[in-house]
Amino acid sequence: MTQAQQDKKKLQEKLRNLNQINQKLIVCKTLKELTTEALKQIRHYLNVQLASIFLFNKDGYIQRCGIDGVDQNNNLINSKNWLANKKYLPGESFSGKAVPSPDAESTYGEPHYSNQIMEEYKDIIDVQFYLKKLGQFKNGISVPLNGVNGTFGTIEVFNKIDNNILIDFDNDDVYILMLIGTIISGIIENFRTRNKLRIYNEMTEMLIKLESEKNNFMIQNVYQFVVDNLVDSTTPYKVAIIRIVNDDKELEIAEKAKSEDISWKYRTKDSVKMGDNIGAEVFQENEPLNIQNIGEKLDMFFHKKWIKKNKLQSFICLPLSLGDEPVGTLSVYVGYKHKFYNSEIYFKKNVALLTAGIFAIDRYKNQLKQTQSKLEHERRKFTSISRALGFDSVMKNFLHKYKNELIEFGYDLHQLSDESQKSNQQKRRIIQNRKNWIDSRVQEMKEVFQVTHDNLGPVDVNEVIRAVVQLFSSTRNRIKIEEQYDLTIPLIEIDGNRIKDVIYNLIDNAVEAINEKNKKDKSINITTNIVTIDEIQYIQVIIEDNGIEIPNELKETVFEQGYTSHPESGGTGIGLFVSREIISDYGGKLSFTSQVGKGTTFYMCLPLKRYQI
Repeated sequence: MTQAQQDKKKLQEKLRNLNQINQKLIVCKTLKELTTEALKQIRHYLNVQLASIFLFNKDGYIQRCGIDGVDQNNNLINSKNWLANKKYLPGESFSGKAVPSPDAESTYGEPHYSNQIMEEYKDIIDVQFYLKKLGQFKNGISVPLNGVNGTFGTIEVFNKIDNNILIDFDNDDVYILMLIGTIISGIIENFRTRNKLRIYNEMTEMLIKLESEKNNFMIQNVYQFVVDNLVDSTTPYKVAIIRIVNDDKELEIAEKAKSEDISWKYRTKDSVKMGDNIGAEVFQENEPLNIQNIGEKLDMFFHKKWIKKNKLQSFICLPLSLGDEPVGTLSVYVGYKHKFYNSEIYFKKNVALLTAGIFAIDRYKNQLKQTQSKLEHERRKFTSISRALGFDSVMKNFLHKYKNELIEFGYDLHQLSDESQKSNQQKRRIIQNRKNWIDSRVQEMKEVFQVTHDNLGPVDVNEVIRAVVQLFSSTRNRIKIEEQYDLTIPLIEIDGNRIKDVIYNLIDNAVEAINEKNKKDKSINITTNIVTIDEIQYIQVIIEDNGIEIPNELKETVFEQGYTSHPESGGTGIGLFVSREIISDYGGKLSFTSQVGKGTTFYMCLPLKRYQI
């Protein structure tokens, strides 16, 4: 085999190994799983005694998040007992050499390696710990985990071994470790991208939930979700604060979150006036602002002492805005000098936009509910007044017309109560006369409310019902109204306004019954069809509710004048009485059924052939 063939075979073997490493790492679901598997593969393919992965923490240090190796006796090293959570500043010791300092022009790290590590890197921290644990400390490689915008951390390996003998690292080892680092960086980048998509998706779901009345939506939960996710372990941020402008034109804290090492002490107040601080400036200008070094612009901040005590060094604030009118601000703080990359700012802008969108829709819906509630109240009041005025007008005319007769009626009642004045036969005659008088007056009142035939015209019963249902549009937000129409019902010649009054009264009573029931699932079902009763065809309208039922002892009195189940809301007790009289005048029927736990169903029937056009 020629040298060229040997080199090709070695290259193919290395590429095959890299492909196998990639296949094993790419299926990892979590950062912990990725770290464990990566270190295992690195030790296996590079034959090193010790491998570690360091990632940046919230204080700007690279901190060990995984280790795999053996000590001088070939026992596995326990990461919990040996240099646990060890961390280094960029450029510090050998581990930190591969990451750039915050002041460096480039945000990407460069690899470092040495086969005489103790001579060439004399500033290595904890070198005695390494010697004692490993038995020897000859060589090492530290390569950066470079992502799209900068370095996530480093991979570090020590002591290459072949047949229990320490050997030197070669250039290929550095290349392979760099390639493995590229694979790991890509997967970490993917984890973070997926986390951003998760936040977008969950906030989008919150927008969708706003459309459902069955969800007890609270805007406060949105604020809490945003700030909690901005300070979780995957981000560099230590503090996140959402402020919303209040009625006094002050920016008031709606929600805030922090990492464990941050204290809220020394924050003197939660709301700021326009012009008081940097957040108010962002709100007024409606433009984001980021500051890499807070120390240089500390005077712009209101809570200076709080910033100093918690060693916060970088800051970004974005307006919560859907356009020209912001509703608040979103601020985050970092514990080290942090460069806010374009993709990072873009992500926070989207979060701010979604937050503002949810806030705006929630506010609009609340205003709409208040408006609908006011309209519903006015509609109820108008209906109650209309009923009362109609009934009162009839009663006033009645009392004025029959005032003298009623006085005489009272005199007769007085005589009936005096046993010495009249005989039983005389008393019976008085009672019969007065009964006849009452029947005559009741009939007279019925005639007042009876249908006149002056406004006859072609009427589509289905369209009449649709028009009435539209009057209850504000009710639809809390009561589900289902409509099912028989489209074969022909036009009939009747007074459409009178029929509309009956339908309105029946639906209004259903709404009252449902509200009194006070249950979660509120519904009214309206159905039209053609039925045959006693060999006569009727147009039937069914109005079914799942509200409070009519007690058995009251079923006989429902259609009597003066009966009402809701006097407190303006019921006069004349609606069903008049409705039945109207339907009866057309030769129709008005009836109902009512069951405990199910609600009430009214049936309105109009003779079909009698009025069909």
